[in-house]
Amino acid sequence: MTCNCLPTFIFDTNTLTCICPDANSFISSGKCFGCTGIGNGTGNALAKACECEPTYVYSLTLKTCLCPPNSIILDDKTCFSCPTLKGKNSTGAVNTVTGNTCKCNTNFEFSLTSLTCNCPDANSFISSGKCVGCTGIGNGTGNALAKTCECKATYIYSSSSNTCLCPSHSIILSDSSCFICSTLKGKNSPGTVNSTTKNTCNCQLTFVFDLEKLACICPVTESFISKSRCVACENIGNGTGKALASSCACNPTFVYVASANACRCAVGSILVSESCFACSTLLNKNSTGKVRSPTACLCNRNFLFDT
Repeated sequence: MTCNCLPTFIFDTNTLTCICPDANSFISSGKCFGCTGIGNGTGNALAKACECEPTYVYSLTLKTCLCPPNSIILDDKTCFSCPTLKGKNSTGAVNTVTGNTCKCNTNFEFSLTSLTCNCPDANSFISSGKCVGCTGIGNGTGNALAKTCECKATYIYSSSSNTCLCPSHSIILSDSSCFICSTLKGKNSPGTVNSTTKNTCNCQLTFVFDLEKLACICPVTESFISKSRCVACENIGNGTGKALASSCACNPTFVYVASANACRCAVGSILVSESCFACSTLLNKNSTGKVRSPTACLCNRNFLFDT
């Protein structure tokens, strides 16, 4: 003979009491809840719930251990809570498309290895909450820095085009490197790019840009610079064709006249047999020592000049 017990309880003839049929049970709202063999549980009962495996929580309604809300189940059958990623490039929700990953912000992807939202390109930096990939960008090394992509030498990173460009007022040389024309400012150049050729720097009047020397130089080798202008010495009359520091070299007896860019006889001299003769050397030698004409010195009365 036994006593009637409430639902979920059984009468124990040894103790003469109504007990839970599963020794590993807890009582809630006057009912027994057995913990032996429940999914993802340890089989042990706590005061008000069944004990669950790590990362799981007990559901009194379903009488089983479940992953917490907004969680995914990993390969090792443990739960990972996506809300722990909120504010870390993630919305903190489960990706409803894949079902087994957390939802990441735009252009991030979830890594099941690190359990984080990462940039798909390992060589990336984050700007304004978005991934910017550096692999394969023009004139870049492929490496990412803290806030920019690393560029090849002489190039700078452009965030608007996500590529490496030459700086402003630059030209691209034959080795594909950049040269900044503004570095020539004050060196016979205004420091700007020649808009006609595109691959040379502008030079001041009479100068030309040399791609080998990367400088504005005089177009004629034998030249000197006067008042920021090139003065060529080749082929000038009575000159040697050579340039000195501030003038052209002249043949013997001639002197350089800057205003005419020519070699001429000095004042007080005449031209005799393609050389200059100073009339002053005749002073007190039946001559006044002055010039009479371009080819004759002035002699005293009754004397004639003999070349």
